[in-house]
Amino acid sequence: MSKIAHVKQVINMGDRMRDTSVYLQLPFPPTVNSYYIKGRILSSKGRIFRNAVEQECHEQNAYNLLLDTQVDMAVILYFPDVRIRDQDNYIKPLQDALTAAGVWTDDRLVYYHQVFRGVVLKGGSCKVRISPFEGMILPFTDEVWDYVE
Repeated sequence: MSKIAHVKQVINMGDRMRDTSVYLQLPFPPTVNSYYIKGRILSSKGRIFRNAVEQECHEQNAYNLLLDTQVDMAVILYFPDVRIRDQDNYIKPLQDALTAAGVWTDDRLVYYHQVFRGVVLKGGSCKVRISPFEGMILPFTDEVWDYVE
């Protein structure tokens, strides 16, 4: 997985707006059903994923940001195979792992989230953009991701 520079400040030359979004490339999350045991206890898959997210956030300069304002979260899930999956089952483990990594103080701050399906990638992956929520929904596609890389 590539290690990208993260808290990016891209200047849009048209209107000079600053993009203060956090961009992360993370491992593919487990489902909420395999992340927890009996709904409350973190499973071994959950611990492995949470530790991997903490490591990636640390390497990508997004560890312990402790954002404490409402955010817009956009996710592109790159499934590891072509099986039919309910993409909503992957969001809660991702948000909980980002909370554990200290990206925000609590996942209840996610005011709005968007989830997109990317192409199938061997091993799976996900890209996440976290932006301050300002009442305006920002688009998030592979083209936007390529622009900030």
